[in-house]
Amino acid sequence: MDYLGHDTKARLMFVTNLGLITTNGPNGYNIMTCEWTHHVSYSPSIVQVNVHGGNATAENIIASKEFGISLAADDQNMVCSIGGWESGKLVDKIGMLKELGVPMHKAKKIDAWIVDGSPLVMECKLKEYKQLGDHVCFIGDVVYATENESIKPLIRYNRHYFKLGEQVQKPDDTAFAKLDKLAEKHSKKN
Repeated sequence: MDYLGHDTKARLMFVTNLGLITTNGPNGYNIMTCEWTHHVSYSPSIVQVNVHGGNATAENIIASKEFGISLAADDQNMVCSIGGWESGKLVDKIGMLKELGVPMHKAKKIDAWIVDGSPLVMECKLKEYKQLGDHVCFIGDVVYATENESIKPLIRYNRHYFKLGEQVQKPDDTAFAKLDKLAEKHSKKN
């Protein structure tokens, strides 16, 4: 059964960031908005983006073997909407963003544009890719990255954009001390 398919609301319950994936290749310079942008290894730094197979971004990544990621900031909802609005095979979305005055610069280590004002920017070299269902999973080695902790990421949930809200505190030291005692009591080593 397809529990999380396009015809169910269950697939909308994931809370995700929004990666602005930038590329260059047979479809020219392009940007797309990607909910499925994940860090999969700290050392070495490796990331994954899942892109619908056959679209401009997928074709560009396969041809160029590289891609940029700018995590969308909480004031970049219009950039995200343009990135996800139309195929890069039909519309020059980078040109649209430039005409709208969205600040961008050329990447340092890859041939792509990078969106300024993002909390995290990563430039990636393609490590491997694999078709998984209706998407292609692209794994990239991060060859350059910059971050700005003062900029907050945009969040997507149930087709809507959100800003980070109130921080929920982790348990305090007293609670962790109780957990340590419970873990000792329930240890499988005894």
